[in-house]
Amino acid sequence: MAFVPGFAHDVFVSYAHFDNEPDTQEIRWVSRFQADLKVALRQRLGVDPDIFFDNRSLQNQFLDELTGNARSAAAFIAIMSPSYMKREWTIKELEAFHSNSSADQNRLVPVELLPVLESECHPALLQVKRAPFYWKDPLEEDIALKLTPKFNPDKYEQRLQGLAHRMEGLLRAIRDRSARPADTKGPLTGETILLAQVTNDLYDERDQVVAYLNQFGAKILPEGDYKQGGPEFAEAFKADLAQAGMFVQLLGPYRSNRPPDLLAEGASDPKSYAQFQYDTAKAAGKPVLQWRRPDINPANVTHWDKRLLDGPEVLVMGLQEFMKEIKKEIERKNAAAEKERARAEKEAAAAAAAAGGGNGKGGDSAAKTQFLFINADQSDKELTDQLLKAFEGKRDWIAAGPLFEGSAEEITKDLDANLVDCDTLLLVYGKADAPWVRAQLRRYSKIERLRDTAPRVKTILFAPPAPKPEIAMSGGFAKIDLQSGLTGDSVEAIVAELRR
Repeated sequence: MAFVPGFAHDVFVSYAHFDNEPDTQEIRWVSRFQADLKVALRQRLGVDPDIFFDNRSLQNQFLDELTGNARSAAAFIAIMSPSYMKREWTIKELEAFHSNSSADQNRLVPVELLPVLESECHPALLQVKRAPFYWKDPLEEDIALKLTPKFNPDKYEQRLQGLAHRMEGLLRAIRDRSARPADTKGPLTGETILLAQVTNDLYDERDQVVAYLNQFGAKILPEGDYKQGGPEFAEAFKADLAQAGMFVQLLGPYRSNRPPDLLAEGASDPKSYAQFQYDTAKAAGKPVLQWRRPDINPANVTHWDKRLLDGPEVLVMGLQEFMKEIKKEIERKNAAAEKERARAEKEAAAAAAAAGGGNGKGGDSAAKTQFLFINADQSDKELTDQLLKAFEGKRDWIAAGPLFEGSAEEITKDLDANLVDCDTLLLVYGKADAPWVRAQLRRYSKIERLRDTAPRVKTILFAPPAPKPEIAMSGGFAKIDLQSGLTGDSVEAIVAELRR
């Protein structure tokens, strides 16, 4: 009995018999794959899935039976290979299923045993997300080797479990017709993220990111695979980018391909796939997050994608930590947008009240209050308190310092909110060391993209003790140098400078 009601089979496995001949390790690949997939699905679904797999030598009398079973399956796995594309029977199975499910394209799951030229690929398989079960030497990029339980078994198992996870979600969604009830929302529901096309060595990492974000309700683009080549790739990527609220890119040690006709607007030199995606997202003003592993040293990289590995948006950390950072970044962006909406509504209400008051002081009451945030280390708390006291009684200003007490999460959340909301930012370089100041500048560079506008003033205060080592960073910050000593007059001068 099928797991999905209304269908004769849960999964139909379509393959060319050439691809199931025993290899040098005596493995019949398709037979072993479908058996391994059935076990993985049984463990995930809690029931035995009905997988239609026919290992008879095909004769004409079986064709009607096979196409009928293909039409009556909930999902269809096509074992893609050059042999698959050249066999009449496999194409007839594919077309029988596709004729019954073209409106529900995600029910078609291509498993790419060996690469297929785009010119030889059946149209139904062109832009559907594929699960590659081959491996290429990243240094060569031209020899495709099948993944098997004996050759590269760890990678085979990882791909198998990733496919089983995808098939589980698909079968449950077909069964329920909705994987998530209409009135239930995840924390990222409504968010659309463009997750860049990656090099072959990062396929599994990309799948992990997709699975992680999907569980919170985010929509991930592209939903299939981009057409390769210049104009077709560029057109499809730009269409997805227009829908996305964020661009995320995973970077590895190997270069991406560089088609000769993949050109940026007005440029004559082609760009690689990785460069084109990043540059186009930046030009469109999309928030960007990039990732690479800590063990990759850009200094040892010599290929054309080197500049991407050490860019300002690259986070160097473990993948699990990076996936959580994507979620946090979206939540920070949404929180900042909500605060901005609330502030705009408050200002509009104040302006309306002032306009209706009928007195000459209405304009003053509607004036915007400036928010100053003083970012300082706890070692400079005394100086921070002195500066805050200098702003007391100034009605058109709200001044705040950082939290020094509370949990790490509370302190970090408050810091990021202040960096997003402040109209004026003062970074104190006093008793804190240069690495702390540089860390704050890097943090602000990542937070700044969440802001609608830059701060009116952003300044670094060089305070005692002296002399101080240079921080060798600026980020557009002005500098006030009072490290030789602070007096009451100099504090008032700081206040005047920040209020200018």
